[in-house]
Amino acid sequence: MTQDSRLRPGRMLLLNSGFLSPAIGCGMMLTRIPSYHTPAVLRDIMHSYGCPNLFADKAAVQIIEGNEDLARAFSENADAGLPLKLNFRTVYLPTGMHLAVDVRRQAAYFLAEPEHTTTLTNYHRDAMPHVARVLKLTIGGTPGRLTGVGWQNLYDVTTDVSFRRNCPPLKRIEITAGTQTVRWREPVLEVGINLLNFSSAPAIRKAISDEIRPERRGSNVAAPMSLAQR
Repeated sequence: MTQDSRLRPGRMLLLNSGFLSPAIGCGMMLTRIPSYHTPAVLRDIMHSYGCPNLFADKAAVQIIEGNEDLARAFSENADAGLPLKLNFRTVYLPTGMHLAVDVRRQAAYFLAEPEHTTTLTNYHRDAMPHVARVLKLTIGGTPGRLTGVGWQNLYDVTTDVSFRRNCPPLKRIEITAGTQTVRWREPVLEVGINLLNFSSAPAIRKAISDEIRPERRGSNVAAPMSLAQR
């Protein structure tokens, strides 16, 4: 997996604005994107995808309204039942535009200005403080050396329902430098920075599961419990 394989233009990013602070980073950027009173056809398409609230920066508006062929293809794909993520990637990948969908707000953000698309790639980093608070975790070690993919992997792993359900009484995740390993020392889970930066989320989940499975933890350790139960 290349480092930017899930962050390149033409991809749709699902986000939760409730995880962001409106005062900094990605959260601040999203609050500054103006509402987009799009042509009726596109508005109806996005409403059918569950996104009645639309926002777009100036560069994105120019892309959407400046190429009728792309807009027509997007509409035809939607009518044919193509999922939004695939439809957007198929039609708008060459333009460099990004689409951020906030499920919580039923909102879609069309972004094409470089400062906005760059900020969007930091969503997972900006959301992790809230995720850590909800899960009653601390993140230590060297998180500052995580790439965009590393932050996304950390986010994907910690917010995965099965991970939280099967995880032991975890209190801290330590990002360790220069390693590609996982080590469980209750209540601390050490995860190598190279594992986060260069592996896929499923591979990281498996490495963690292999490390913390009951037979590795000893018979005197209590059964795993959900972090949500604590």
